[in-house]
Amino acid sequence: MLNVHSAGKVPYQEAFPLKSKTHYEKIQLIVLVIFDIVKVILIVLVKIFVLPISVWFRRGPKSISGKNALITGGANGIGKAIALELAQCGCNIIIADIDKAASERTLELLQKFNVKSLSYSIDVSDSEKVEDLKEYVEKSIGSVDILVNNAGLMPLASLREGNSIDIKRIVDVNLNSNFWTIRTFLPRMLKRKTGHIVQIASMSALHPIPGAIVYTATKYAVTGLMLGLEEELRQENHENGIDFTTVYPYFVSTRLDLMNILNLRFPAISAQVTAKETVKGIINRKRRVVIPYCDAFLSGFFRNLPYYVQCLVRDFILREPESRIIKDPFVYVS
Repeated sequence: MLNVHSAGKVPYQEAFPLKSKTHYEKIQLIVLVIFDIVKVILIVLVKIFVLPISVWFRRGPKSISGKNALITGGANGIGKAIALELAQCGCNIIIADIDKAASERTLELLQKFNVKSLSYSIDVSDSEKVEDLKEYVEKSIGSVDILVNNAGLMPLASLREGNSIDIKRIVDVNLNSNFWTIRTFLPRMLKRKTGHIVQIASMSALHPIPGAIVYTATKYAVTGLMLGLEEELRQENHENGIDFTTVYPYFVSTRLDLMNILNLRFPAISAQVTAKETVKGIINRKRRVVIPYCDAFLSGFFRNLPYYVQCLVRDFILREPESRIIKDPFVYVS
């Protein structure tokens, strides 16, 4: 089997021509598939029958008091609000952020909650630095119980704007950093059979944002990352004890420079509301948290409309063309 470094260096060999199935093999496949469909239907019917009984025995909200929560990009904005909300619930907080001064200010705010808190200055897109972060955290406070992947850059720019270095930076922070943090902290969670991975995605993963294509692509990607990882662990029988939550907030009022250039038809939501709903989702083991909740139904309904109707909604109800009128064509927001 070739590895990822062999592409183009080892002669390409075509696969053997596909062998046509006989009529008997085709009928056999159809019968097996029908059998499996019937089996699934029966299992679903049994689940529906026992559902009223299982409700009495299902797991309730979990306690997160005393748990160690690591928040990337936790010094400002959504990450800061989540850190404060988790601390209020009794979690020990680790802030991993490139902004050292802001991290120190957030640590001061955390002192009133009587929990352990520490910060680590880091560029989470650097995989080696993430490994160093793990060693520091485990020596200082113990294993990470809740990993909140929040760090991100939001450029209000088309794919045609900026340059290759800009695009690479966005992908490194918004997507690749999540690979490094999960690869680093998940093994210990699996070993301990407990843990929670939280991904701050965006409404743009449900409703793509024109004029922020690279950002939107990364949010679609982290959604796929979480879905794929959860299913992989389920099939490996590792899912018990490991929870996954992906959060899809609408535009969040964080940095002043961002809010000054946006021209939204509908009002943004606050970082505090986003944090409260996120933590509520963690406690209740929700796989998906959409903020505001009604957007989950609206985005699903929107995607099933004919394309020309979607365009009319974008132009006359959401007024997206108007919201794209900005002074600076390439603004970064972390």
